[in-house]
Amino acid sequence: AAPPEHAELFNAAMGERSRLIGKAFADSYDFRGARQIVDVGGGDGSFLSAILCAHPEPTGVIYDQPYLTDAARKKVAAAGLGERCTFVGGDFLQEVPSGSDVYMLRGVLHNWPDDQAAPRGAVMYPSHSGERLEEMSLDLMARPGLERE
Repeated sequence: AAPPEHAELFNAAMGERSRLIGKAFADSYDFRGARQIVDVGGGDGSFLSAILCAHPEPTGVIYDQPYLTDAARKKVAAAGLGERCTFVGGDFLQEVPSGSDVYMLRGVLHNWPDDQAAPRGAVMYPSHSGERLEEMSLDLMARPGLERE
């Protein structure tokens, strides 16, 4: 196992990268009409926090492994989003929280074979490019009820 300071450095780097990508994504995607956004595999919440800071209307749910609860709650509180964003622990291979109108996955699906990667409980649509996405973009973006473009 890696020393704890390596894990801390790795998590800090991933969080900063997610924050920067989240800010760029928030500036380029139209979230009008979104009521609740779920970031599946959302880690410490850096990506979703950046989006919620740029878009004051929706609420958010960070959905990831339970051991990330404390880190995500700290990140959300530091961003001033404690009233608008929650953390839910779970396994996206089993289910995702229901009832949201936007589901995002970023940097998650490359770890899983195609037959295991589709989260249950959400209808998933490919991003606007329709092709396998680069690491810097979302794996999938879903707005249940919308037709596939």
